[in-house]
Amino acid sequence: MTKLSFSDNFYFVVDEFRRYEWFSESPFQNVHLTSHRLKEDFTWVMYAIVAIAFAHFVAERFIFQPLAQYSLPAPKGSSIKGDKLSLKSTGSDNITPAQRKFNTACYKFVLYSSMSAYGFYALYDQPWALNGKALFENHPNQEFPDKLRIYHLIEMSHYIYAMAAFVWEPRLKDFYQMVFHHIVTMTLITFSYTAGLYRVGAVILLLHDVSDPLMEIAKLFFYTKHEKLSNAFFFLFATVFIYTRDYFFPTFAIYSVWHYGRNDDGSRVPYTMECLVFLSLLQTIHVFWSYLIVNMVVEAVAHNGVQGDTRDDKD
Repeated sequence: MTKLSFSDNFYFVVDEFRRYEWFSESPFQNVHLTSHRLKEDFTWVMYAIVAIAFAHFVAERFIFQPLAQYSLPAPKGSSIKGDKLSLKSTGSDNITPAQRKFNTACYKFVLYSSMSAYGFYALYDQPWALNGKALFENHPNQEFPDKLRIYHLIEMSHYIYAMAAFVWEPRLKDFYQMVFHHIVTMTLITFSYTAGLYRVGAVILLLHDVSDPLMEIAKLFFYTKHEKLSNAFFFLFATVFIYTRDYFFPTFAIYSVWHYGRNDDGSRVPYTMECLVFLSLLQTIHVFWSYLIVNMVVEAVAHNGVQGDTRDDKD
């Protein structure tokens, strides 16, 4: 019996999924979500995960790792061989723990910057983006532009891959909170996509993207001993994070779902209560991270500079 390769199995699963006819009309609140569309989008996500994994491997192996080794050279005469990333990202080459952190921060900076840029592109010309009432107008018959659909699919692909990447990325002290955050976020993306709540879903996704590049670039400057730049970007990150996630997220996103997520007859838009539960869970994580950030700010003021990510294990 011939043993099928991974790629053969992958394409077999995709083909079988696409051949299966689930329904002729959408049973979801998203009236655009036909059987054909669901299968096409599922296939898109599967391919996107593979593409992200490949891009991650290539970028780390041929761009970020050499940059890390150039920016953070290992001490001369050191006998420390460092961590092996193997197929995790860098083949059989050895890198130091500091280089590994730099490598990961480079990848995340590029990733989060790209996702934030696409989020702004998807929302910049939408008249409802900052109008809580308009987020639910004409639901469930709202237009579902391709760029919003792709934004949801990109984010879902990213979070699925990120869950897998926890296996090899440097583990932070808030590992379990991060896993919980990703599970809640993927659940909300699913609600947004299937329940036709993609307007508020897209706004929430962008709110969660905009502060992340600032955190990663602050780390890069910290690892390379550019203290003034590290401090500046960290304080900018702290400001943006606390404003978007502890003020704008509850007062605009959660409030809009609660107050405006109703039909003309006063009944609630389907699945908005479930979304409110998960949005509230997400907010608890925001408060926890904000607590860590404020502690870092206090420590930075006391010691005339950022002392590092409190979630990092010390090398």
